[in-house]
Amino acid sequence: MKKLWFFLLAGCFLGCTQKQELSLTLQITSQPQGGQYVTTLSCTFEAYTMEVCPGGGIRNVRVLAYWMTAQGNHKETEYSFGPTPDPISYTTTFSAPPGMFLDKTFWVEFHWQDANGSHVVKSQEAVCIVP
Repeated sequence: MKKLWFFLLAGCFLGCTQKQELSLTLQITSQPQGGQYVTTLSCTFEAYTMEVCPGGGIRNVRVLAYWMTAQGNHKETEYSFGPTPDPISYTTTFSAPPGMFLDKTFWVEFHWQDANGSHVVKSQEAVCIVP
């Protein structure tokens, strides 16, 4: 029985030291808004982390924000979160080239991997038209 406990504790310790120790929570607080003759879209989100596996090694969660259309990814922005129990707010934007307007349906996808696995949060779609 002592050997079993030893292996269980050793397994927990080794598993903890070789994986992400933070769990990230991300919430969109302001959705992108489409319309006619739109030049810039924005999406605001809040994120915070919680320690899941103290001493686990990796103390940073990388979030990638992708501005998407049916044709694929149009812009990628990276955000990095360390241990932060209080929500931090960021705004990601996507703009048309100077003198142009956005003329597609856009949304933002936030991708990250933390102590609880891989995650994707998708914003609402913003329909942008030039009549």
